Amino acid sequence: MPCSETSRCTLLCGCIPKVVSSEFAGQFDKTLSNLPAVVREAGGSPENIARLTIYVLDRREYSANLKPLGEAYRERMGRHYPAMTLVEVKGLVEEGCRLELEGTAALRDSETSFIAPLDLR
Repeated sequence: MPCSETSRCTLLCGCIPKVVSSEFAGQFDKTLSNLPAVVREAGGSPENIARLTIYVLDRREYSANLKPLGEAYRERMGRHYPAMTLVEVKGLVEEGCRLELEGTAALRDSETSFIAPLDLR
């Protein structure tokens, strides 16, 4: 469901792994687990995620890990595939992070509008 007059957009910004694993696939799995948790807290589900941007330090590292990334993605998001973009960046704010995720979820107006702070560690 795209954001519209009958829905509310929830921005999922700057999601990074709180417990930093040195391996790329582990960071992706932990970071991706945070997004559905935030959307569920807002009253939605992973299917409400309409857009996902993946920021990586090295696109070759992303490509080399496609199999474990796909497995982690399907475990966290099922067969739901929002619009996705991969962006290679020079650096990220958190030292040791190999990636960062950002997304937008479209929630129905009837779904809750308050998101309590979450401990995503």
